[in-house]
Amino acid sequence: MPPAPSSRPLDALAIIVTIGLCLSWGFNNVSIKLAIHDIPPLIQSSTRSAIAAIIVFAWTQARGMPLFKRDGTLAAGIWAGVLFALEFVLIYRGLVWTTATRGVLFLYLAPFFVVIGSRWLVPGDHFSLSQWLGLLLSFMASSSLSACRRRRPTRTRCSATSCSSAPAPPGRRRRC
Repeated sequence: MPPAPSSRPLDALAIIVTIGLCLSWGFNNVSIKLAIHDIPPLIQSSTRSAIAAIIVFAWTQARGMPLFKRDGTLAAGIWAGVLFALEFVLIYRGLVWTTATRGVLFLYLAPFFVVIGSRWLVPGDHFSLSQWLGLLLSFMASSSLSACRRRRPTRTRCSATSCSSAPAPPGRRRRC
């Protein structure tokens, strides 16, 4: 396995792009939850994916990149696309039943599974003790936040993120 390239500090543009991406991804579940009472979750997901496909197609055409070239990646691409679509279906449907905060916490557990999986799937991938301790600390923090009980919304605190006009789960009444 070749040695990893040396790292260097991020320049200003990379920092700005990273912060912008984090902000947009951070507001993603909140915006889904806010719109869920007007736009059903699967319509939101389908619209978002269609817009993204158009943008990717336009970008590849503008850069002169062949998008439909026969290179042996069709099966892997379809498999990745199906898994990605399933992820979005589950995220959007899950936000009908829980808060945006819990949805974000669940999504941010994904890196833990990637790290654990890479231990068995990537030869030569070794973590130092400090990396394992950092991972454990992060996991404990995420677990403790997801274990917090949600306070019941009151009339003065009722907002789109704490209570929407989405249907209540079967057998339960809406509180707002």
